[in-house]
Parts: sequence; structure tokens; C-alpha cells
Amino acid sequence: MRLLSTTITDELKQATQKQAKVIGVSVKDRGAVLPSGHMADGAYWYDSKTGSMMTSTFYKQQLPEWVVKFNVRKLPDTYLNQEWNTLLPINQYTESGPDDSPYEGKWVGKTTPTFPYNLTELRKKMGMYGLLTMTPWGNNLVADFAKATVLGEGMGKDAITDFLTVSFSSTDIIGHAMGPNSVEVEDTYLRLDKSLEDLFNFLDKEVGKGAYTVFLTADHAVSEVPQYLKDNHIPAGYFDYAVVKNKLNEHLQKYFPGKTIVEEFTGEQIFINHQVFDGDPKASGIDLFVATELISKFLLNTEGVAQVFHATTLRQANSDEVGMRGKSSSRVSS
Repeated sequence: MRLLSTTITDELKQATQKQAKVIGVSVKDRGAVLPSGHMADGAYWYDSKTGSMMTSTFYKQQLPEWVVKFNVRKLPDTYLNQEWNTLLPINQYTESGPDDSPYEGKWVGKTTPTFPYNLTELRKKMGMYGLLTMTPWGNNLVADFAKATVLGEGMGKDAITDFLTVSFSSTDIIGHAMGPNSVEVEDTYLRLDKSLEDLFNFLDKEVGKGAYTVFLTADHAVSEVPQYLKDNHIPAGYFDYAVVKNKLNEHLQKYFPGKTIVEEFTGEQIFINHQVFDGDPKASGIDLFVATELISKFLLNTEGVAQVFHATTLRQANSDEVGMRGKSSSRVSS
């Protein structure tokens, strides 16, 4: 885990001499691990290969009995053996665009991105259990497991504050695939609203009304589909990391023939292959400096890049000095 700072949950564990119980739940591993922090009593996420909830030996050497019993229920099979149609009549979906849109991703086995979705058949082509996270029922599974966590761990039963982090990630997955204007996204949020209602009613019963606090937040929203913006005369576009990486390495071949300088380009960051320099007795720190400068100059002339910062610059700067609004700003790690 690359989280270096403490979290609110870590601070709670320390403030209560580790008496507070902290558990994270999500369909994504990072959605369960990061909010629950370093000192969590457990973090659980969905295994798309088996349809079970799983954890890491960082927390447990084996799954608690209550998790084993939850997995035996095989809820993913129940959720996927049905049809996904709109919760309400489709003409009531006024916060989304047309159901058949060229800006939405199409599922394997479907010729159009439209309702209904026969999950029973589609799961055979898209993964028997992996498909669940791409449907609203990925959120339902998380809510079901959150309730099982409260019961299985006895959370909220004493005077010590416990902390349950619940990350609903299917909204994110569906949003990336379908875009924010899709009927699928609107339907997912309508169904999530009902799942939250059910979860809060459960907490009212098991923990007690007024005996718990809920706060709702989000890690990010879903941006508009770039092609949709372009077609509507709004400046936008796509930045292909793989293409830029290949062109960059081709450019560097002129100065470092036979060597692949750029190892990876992802998350707006360039990662240099240091073995090229460390393993060459003829290489020097000047060669690395030259390569860094060449990379920076190339990127500054690449469409979609507003600014480039060296790793040394980042180490010396305050975080609020970095970043350009509206365009990517790349970081060169050296």
C-alpha cells in the first residue's frame, strides 16, 4: 500500500488506543483499503473471478467465519441471473440523453448500448462474475456486505466509536463506460438511492436512530465524453499515452541509439528506465540530465501538454504551485 499519510480512521484508532473497530468495504481493493487506513481491522473487496468477497494477509490470515457465510450465499449469482431494465418507465429519465447514443460503450454480446440488458446471457460472454461491477447490483452487493459487516463484527454496540467505510464503485465503472449523460448512469443512481435507504433503515434498527453519523463524499465525478464535446464545438480531445510514449522513445533514439529511455508513461507521469544509465559505465549524470531535458522539450511541443515539471522541481515546490487547469501537466520522474 502506497498511502504514506495517516487517515481519519488511523487517527481514530490511535485516539481510542485501538479500541475502535475500523473496516473498509468496496468492490475495488483500493476503495476498501485506502479509506480504512493502515490500522484497519479489516478491508474487504470483490473477487471478480470467484464472485466472493476477499481480503489480504495484511489484515487476516484467513477470512472470518461471517465472511465465509456471506460468500456461501452466492449473491452475485442471484443479481446476475436477471434482466437489467430501467427502474422507472424510460420516458421519466429526464436527466439523461437518448438511450441509444454513439458516445456510450457497447457490451460484448450487444449491438447497441440500450436497455434491456439480459445479464443471464451477457455474463457468459463478459465474465461470469466480473460483469457484476458494471451493473447497479455491484452497489447492492457492497450494501449487503456492509450490513453483514455490522452484524458480524458487532459494530456500534459499545461506547467506543467504530468506523465503517463503504465505497460504492459501480457508479464509477458504469460512468466511465457509458458517460454521464447515459440512461444507465441515471438508473444506477436511482437504484443506489434505494440501496442507501435500505442501509440506513438497517442501521436505524441495528445501531439505533441518532446513534450513528453518516457522511457522504466522492472521489471524483465522470467527465463528458470528449467526442461528444468535440461534436458540439467544445474544445476537447483524447491524449493517447501509448502513442506519445512510442514517439518519445523514437525521438530519444537519435541521441541514445539502441536504448529505451522511457519505461512508462501513465497518470501524467514519465518514468525513466534508470538501468540504461546505471548499467552503462560510459553514462554519467549529465546523460540523465540531457535525457530529462530532451523529454521535457518534446512534451512541451506535444498537443495536450501545458507544462512539464522535473522530479527535482516537484521536490522543491509546494503542491499548490503544480498543475494547470484545463490541460495535462506531465511530470518527469528521475
